[in-house]
Amino acid sequence: MNPDNCTVLSIITVVFNGEQHLKDTLESVKAQKTDAVEYIVIDGGSTDGTLEICSNYSDIIDVLISESDKGIYDAMNKGLYEASGKFVAYLNSDDYLVADALGRVLSRLSTEGIDFLYGDLQYINDQHETKRLWVSGHFSTRKLENLWIPPHPSSYVRTDLLRNLGGFNLTYALAADYDLMLKALHRLNKVDYLEGILVRMRLGGATNESWSNIFRQNVEIFRSYHSVYGKYPVTKLLYKLIACLLYTSPSPRDGLL
Repeated sequence: MNPDNCTVLSIITVVFNGEQHLKDTLESVKAQKTDAVEYIVIDGGSTDGTLEICSNYSDIIDVLISESDKGIYDAMNKGLYEASGKFVAYLNSDDYLVADALGRVLSRLSTEGIDFLYGDLQYINDQHETKRLWVSGHFSTRKLENLWIPPHPSSYVRTDLLRNLGGFNLTYALAADYDLMLKALHRLNKVDYLEGILVRMRLGGATNESWSNIFRQNVEIFRSYHSVYGKYPVTKLLYKLIACLLYTSPSPRDGLL
């Protein structure tokens, strides 16, 4: 951790056996990293070439931890409590920053009083072809109540806030990111939308591996929503589920499903 506490942003990458795409992630950070950015890599004890790849980027990785964990959200919590930046962001090990992302983010984070910044997300395939664009739009509490959430990989949140909320709740296997973002946004004063793509994200992930995982994630979202609003979003969730069923295969949705 940075004892001078002058770091603006801590970027955390959680990885386990991620040698296939990790280099793209690391290169995107290397191309934009400044003294204001701390980069943390939390490895779950990889048995492939992940750690060897990381060793080639020791000049940009400020903190590297490699040990077994209880899953992705446990690893994300480890990164959160290692972070010295005022803000924290998570960059998945198979995703990468667009060329001008960090400069734009750091400029906006200098705005006085900002608590939470988010932007847009581009879904790509392994050939880096665009498959879908997630345009987040401006924030409103009404959107939160309608099960909207900004894209987690394009979100930059005050570190102390996430710590005060207890980090990611490990009782959620697939929706701990939704849960933490909802609770953060529900209590914040200044939420800002930075228009434009910040991260390119590969299609896939644990949630979209199967319809059963999609169902499980939405059950968890149901629980999380109730913990914040004291009610269950039955009609809203049914609407989203019906919309999802119109797809022929599991597909990522805006903030849900």
